[in-house]
Amino acid sequence: MKKILLAGLSVFFMAVFAMVSCSKSDSPSAPAPTVTTISPSSASVGQTITITGTNLSSATVTIGGKSATVSSPSATSIVVTIPSGVATGAQTVVVTTSGGSVSKTVTIVDATPTTPTIAAIAPTSVSAGGTITITGTNLSGATVTIGGKTATVTSTSATSLTVTVPSDLTTGAQTVIVTTGAGSVSNTLTIAAPLPASSNDVASDRLAAYWPFRTDSKETVSSTSAEKTGGTVTYGGSGGPFGAYANFSTGYLIYPTISNLNQQNSLDQYSISMWVKIANSNATTYPATGGRYTSLFGVASLQVGGQYGPYQLTLHTNDNPATDVFEFGSVIRQIDGRNIQYGDYQGLSTDHLDDSSRFSATVAGAGDGSKWIHVVQTFFGYTPNPRPMSTYVNGVKLDDHLYYNLIASGENIDTKPGAGDVKVTFGTFHFSDDFGASSPWGGPTGTPDAASSIYWAHGITAGMSDVRFFKAPLSDEEVGQLYQLGLQGK
Repeated sequence: MKKILLAGLSVFFMAVFAMVSCSKSDSPSAPAPTVTTISPSSASVGQTITITGTNLSSATVTIGGKSATVSSPSATSIVVTIPSGVATGAQTVVVTTSGGSVSKTVTIVDATPTTPTIAAIAPTSVSAGGTITITGTNLSGATVTIGGKTATVTSTSATSLTVTVPSDLTTGAQTVIVTTGAGSVSNTLTIAAPLPASSNDVASDRLAAYWPFRTDSKETVSSTSAEKTGGTVTYGGSGGPFGAYANFSTGYLIYPTISNLNQQNSLDQYSISMWVKIANSNATTYPATGGRYTSLFGVASLQVGGQYGPYQLTLHTNDNPATDVFEFGSVIRQIDGRNIQYGDYQGLSTDHLDDSSRFSATVAGAGDGSKWIHVVQTFFGYTPNPRPMSTYVNGVKLDDHLYYNLIASGENIDTKPGAGDVKVTFGTFHFSDDFGASSPWGGPTGTPDAASSIYWAHGITAGMSDVRFFKAPLSDEEVGQLYQLGLQGK
């Protein structure tokens, strides 16, 4: 009987123990917290942030390894004060409960934000409705007013703003005010007369030659097409300032004589305007300077050997395709009745393809060849000395190349009327590689040939559009008009 009783008691206690053990193992653990958002995503020491998520009611918080004060807790949100001693920059926020931990990032900023500054507004003169670029510091998120009217900011960064000028501003000087949460800064912009209807209306009475480059190579004033295409040049497509454009792939164009550029005084005064899209790495390395000279446009004469003269608009390409700094230059060569001579750049007897004769322009995002650039060069005549060659990029004047010792116009025999010895080029400095030494266009002995082409790009990879040659200098206002109208595709 005792055995039976003891056995029963054993079974009873074992059952109770099993029930208790089962009860303990089945009890639920606390759920882990989650963090959905932190708002605002940046704050300074002493400010509060709100953390939203789930299972947050009993949470503790550290920011950058320092304990933070939690207030207004609930299951789905907590308010946290940024603790003192937390460094600026991205910091880890760790939310901890009995169910576990979760982390996210917040940006700690200076308690006293820095006021914005304006370094430059480009261009300095623009018609109402045009586009300007404001450069400076602390510009992120800025708003802009011009003449008391709100302007549209189309792109913003810490150092640059692209702004559309209100269309209802009156001409004259107007105050530009840039405002951020830290304060305001002001500068002045000149509102020019309303833009002409299209680029065709700018200095139309002085237009000597025009290459639209929409569907073919034709220069439309004289109806002259290229006599030679080197490499590959195609026309059409989209994405240019005016839609279709000429696409050069290691290509170049050479034109026969164009009558308006084959007169005794054709190059007495002139301007060239063009839109170009070209990568800074568009050439093999020039051994001496780490780049290569590219001719965007040239007027070439047999009298100067059929090479880089009497006028060239040049670009010095760089080794680094990421750089947005473009270096533009010019070349003037003359015949004084006896031999070839250079106009002395800045009063120095130097080759005008050297480093000293180039001016730099920074065009953000254009170094890889993805953005169009508007380039203008204007020459103000041969006398009196010195005479400037002005270069503009995107409506902004870079500086003047000053040429000394230029011979007077009456002696300037760069061209012979009717002689048929003047050719226009795009993408090459010379012709010797094409026409050979036996051809008049092969030039004299020593003319650049394949062996020396490392110094000058013979063929370029670029886009070109709307090239205009004027028989007189363009004013600053006219240069700005061509740039603004191009931005509008007109």
